[in-house]
Amino acid sequence: MFNGYFIAAFTGIIVVESVRLAGTLLNLRALKSTAPPELADVYDPATYRRSQEYTRAGSRLGLAGSLLDLAVLLGFWPAGGFGWLDGVVRGWGLGPIWGGLLFLLILFAARGVLALPFEVWEVFVLEERFG
Repeated sequence: MFNGYFIAAFTGIIVVESVRLAGTLLNLRALKSTAPPELADVYDPATYRRSQEYTRAGSRLGLAGSLLDLAVLLGFWPAGGFGWLDGVVRGWGLGPIWGGLLFLLILFAARGVLALPFEVWEVFVLEERFG
C-alpha cells in the first residue's frame, strides 16, 4: 500500500511542518512585553506590549489552522482520499485537462472551507480585540 515515494513525501511533509512549528514556537518564546532599548523612543510601552499580544494571538491561531490542515491531509491521503476524489472526477468524463483542473479546484475549495473559520476569527475577533 505504501511505496517509497509515499513514505518520502509523507516524511518530508512531517519534517517541514515540524520545522515550521518549531520556528513559530521559538518566535513566540522570544517575544518580550517590553521594547528593546533601540525602540524605546519609537513605541510607548503600552503600544508595544499590545503589539506583542496581537502577534501571540495571531500566531496561536495560525498554529491551530496549520495543525488542522496537517491533520486533515495526514488522514485524507493515507485513507485513499486523493484516489477516491480522482475516481469521482474522472467519472464525470471531462477529459484529462478539465478533469485535472476540477480536481485541483475541489481540493482548493475544500482547503478554503477548512480555513474559513480561522480567517473569520482573525478578522472579526482578533482585529476587533486589538483594533
